[in-house]
Amino acid sequence: MVIHFQSNFGRFIGPPVCQKCREKGKCNGEIAKLCLDCFLDGASLEIIETRSKPAHEIIKIATDFLGNGGFGRYNFLSNNCEHFANYCRTGLAFSTRTKNVVATAVDTTVHGPLVNL
Repeated sequence: MVIHFQSNFGRFIGPPVCQKCREKGKCNGEIAKLCLDCFLDGASLEIIETRSKPAHEIIKIATDFLGNGGFGRYNFLSNNCEHFANYCRTGLAFSTRTKNVVATAVDTTVHGPLVNL
């Protein structure tokens, strides 16, 4: 099972019933619990090896958010699924990907586009 933080505009709104395992997911606002097949929806799994808390602690933290009202309001730049996963893993909410998007946008704004047409 996967516990995932999503926007209200995400594809997992409401508790879906998995077409493969027939399990009904659980949804608490913007946090959803569903099987890995439903989560991936045909995409491949990216595994990132990092130092973190033990797996049982990460699962408990994510499950507590599922049962206790969520992780706050979803925001692509400041509170997204990567922030949630990193918080559960390390105790720090951060997103490397959104940091890179913001840095690129700022650089493009300051220095202009990379390619002039």
